[in-house]
Amino acid sequence: MRVLLIEDNAGDIALIRQGCAASPWPVDLDVIQDGAEALDFLFRRAPHTQALTPDLILLDLGLPRKNGFEILEALEPDADLKFVPVVVLTGSNKKADVNRCYELGANAYG
Repeated sequence: MRVLLIEDNAGDIALIRQGCAASPWPVDLDVIQDGAEALDFLFRRAPHTQALTPDLILLDLGLPRKNGFEILEALEPDADLKFVPVVVLTGSNKKADVNRCYELGANAYG
C-alpha cells in the first residue's frame, strides 16, 4: 500500500511512521510537510514528476502555504485523485470543519 502523509508536525509524522512500520502489510509512506508541495506531488509537478499516486492520503488541515481544505478542493475535480481515499487527521473538532471536509470529499475525519 502506498500512503501519502501530508503533515507538518514532527511528532505526528513519527507516530504515523511507527504505525506503518508495525503494520503486517507493507506500507510505502511518502511524507510531505507543506500543502503547496503536496499538490505538486499529487499532480506530479516538478520536482515530483516521478511521484506515484497514493492508495491512501492522510491529511492534516493546518499546513503551511496551502491548508487541508485547499488540498481537498484541488482533488475533487481530478478524475483519478478524487477516488483516492482521504482521512483527515486534525485536532479540530469544530462541526463546521468536519462538515466541510466531508463536503469536499474526505472519507474519514478524526
